[in-house]
Amino acid sequence: MNLLTNEKPLIVLPNVATVIGVDEAILLQQLHYRLQQQTVLQNGEAWYCQSHANWRKQLPFWNEPKIKRIILQLEQLELVHSTDKFNQFYVDRTKWYKIDYDKLQSMLADYKEQHSIDDDAFAQMTTISKDNQNAPKRNKKTVQNEKLTEKIDSVLTYLNDKASKRFSLKSQANRNFISARLKEGYSVEDCCLVIDEQVLCWLDDHEMEKYLRPMTLFRPSNFESYLNNALSKKDTRTCMPKAVVLDFNAGEDW
Repeated sequence: MNLLTNEKPLIVLPNVATVIGVDEAILLQQLHYRLQQQTVLQNGEAWYCQSHANWRKQLPFWNEPKIKRIILQLEQLELVHSTDKFNQFYVDRTKWYKIDYDKLQSMLADYKEQHSIDDDAFAQMTTISKDNQNAPKRNKKTVQNEKLTEKIDSVLTYLNDKASKRFSLKSQANRNFISARLKEGYSVEDCCLVIDEQVLCWLDDHEMEKYLRPMTLFRPSNFESYLNNALSKKDTRTCMPKAVVLDFNAGEDW
């Protein structure tokens, strides 16, 4: 293909664009491409996880509000379904997306019938649906690595939010400390509990605030101690007796 510039082209299927709109067809095709390249199976279905900011990197000619509107339109057409229930941490609102290929086939078939499109043109329209059957499947090790990556991202993002930091998600040094604790069997919740406790203790202390960093929090000689301390305080708070409310208008009955 002879292109104007040396960059990867975006594909638009003309008849799909006619049925659902040009913008919607572009984003749907891009989602289909990502589902083929970066499939993560959840409950036996292919999903793709992406933030609006990163969608904009793939589709730089749109701003984030427009991307949100296009995705919403695809959801209202029931061509795209989204959820955040697969995220490892509850504060992570990044969406996961999948395409309802059966719905797409139905819409294209209805359009074909209403406009008397010949079979050759219709075959071009349905290519996007048939190609999905060849989406690569992830092996168990790949899926495990992806889940670990997501967990590390969640912990670092949580630390940045709680401690008002800007630790890079790409820093391997930061990631290694967290990865080691997760591989030892600690959970994302354990890591966040440690962050909560140490932020509470150190954030307002000028001398200690600088230690709100992965190297300190997740160092093996520190982490277990921090976690046990946080758990003991959590248990104490859970078992706090209810306050006694005295009603001085009730009179004496003793």
